[in-house]
Amino acid sequence: MPTPASRRILPPDHRGRPVTLYIDGQAIIAYEGETIAAALLAEDRHVFRHTLKEDKPRSLFCGMGVCYDCLVTVNGCTNVRACLTLVEEGMWVVTETARRDWEARSWQPAPGAEKQQDARAEVAVVGAGPAGLEAALAAAEAGAQVTLLESASQIGGQYFKRSPQAFRTTKKDEEATALFSRLQSCQSLRTFTDTLVWGAFSDGDGWLLTLHGPHAPYRLHAQTLILTPGAYDRPIAFPGWTLPGVMTAGAVQTLLKSQSVLPGQRFLLAGSGPLQWVVAAQLASAGAEVAAVLEAVPPARLLKLRQAPALWGQWRRLQEGWSAWRALRKAGVPMRFGWAMTRAHGQQQVEAVDIAPLDAAWRPLPGQMETIAADTLVLGYGFLPSNQLARLLGCEHDFAPRRGGWTPKRDDWMQTTLPGVFAAGDGAG
Repeated sequence: MPTPASRRILPPDHRGRPVTLYIDGQAIIAYEGETIAAALLAEDRHVFRHTLKEDKPRSLFCGMGVCYDCLVTVNGCTNVRACLTLVEEGMWVVTETARRDWEARSWQPAPGAEKQQDARAEVAVVGAGPAGLEAALAAAEAGAQVTLLESASQIGGQYFKRSPQAFRTTKKDEEATALFSRLQSCQSLRTFTDTLVWGAFSDGDGWLLTLHGPHAPYRLHAQTLILTPGAYDRPIAFPGWTLPGVMTAGAVQTLLKSQSVLPGQRFLLAGSGPLQWVVAAQLASAGAEVAAVLEAVPPARLLKLRQAPALWGQWRRLQEGWSAWRALRKAGVPMRFGWAMTRAHGQQQVEAVDIAPLDAAWRPLPGQMETIAADTLVLGYGFLPSNQLARLLGCEHDFAPRRGGWTPKRDDWMQTTLPGVFAAGDGAG
């Protein structure tokens, strides 16, 4: 295994300001802009907690606050998602592994931390990815009083994530900078990050959102709701899928792009679609060993001409996929089409993965299994819409497999079946 120092991709002079935090009573050095999860993985700590009933290890899985597998105790506050919480000077972190042996240091909120009970907005936008930002700006620039809510510590969603210490600026970064500049100039728009919307209810003449966050009010009353929660990686269950070291492609890409941290040394990628090719190329470029990339779809199906019209106009994505393909070929990474993982092996972390070729129905062919040594298994089987709030509110949904699954019904103005509730972006399919 690599030393912890080698897990951080950027050299020290290109990282954020160093901060000291305490992990299970041991002082470590992390860097501003890193999450607790990134700091733990950089220190080669892969087990964040154990399950209560079966005492099974758990760690980072989705990397975006959906699965709640990376819970730790922070400054005495339990059940904090390590993947979303940024490190701070003097932060006291206790993993569930150590919590059985001793208690966290007592901690009290800082003076002046009291929050208002209720707040009001004409328009509330839930989710600050590209769709949420555009929706909030459109409403605010039209004269509405808008409140934008985001569960992560930074706005931009998964699309605009970028390390603040990155060496070069891409076209996507320029798009984000222009969007953020418009956001800062809007006087009628308030933004709350680190804010979880945990309840949504009808409020007679509008809607009531119940919030949890360090700066947000406890309740927000809004006349209009715009739901833009985005999407999350599709989880795939198989023997060993809960072992530390099994992660989604989105989680690994976030660690690379936003944290500049390698979560392992030897990676195996399994899934379907171009995202895993891009992530594999990024891993190889960062110095990781990529054992193989498994594409579940066989070559014959990938090359069907009837799929060609769907590619028209997707020039940037095609270029990105082609660049990733060339990078993997140059790095000598094996590409196996029509293959998938069947089991992950290990005690406290992934140590090896069984793989097998698939038949036309994606079932493993008997007698052809192989085992590949790897400490990190990356899953990339597409995305599901984050429809939890839409379902909680009672919006009607349709099942649309090509759009990710259950999606809220909408009219031509993106309004759901509930008047005053709109849905946009990947959360709507």
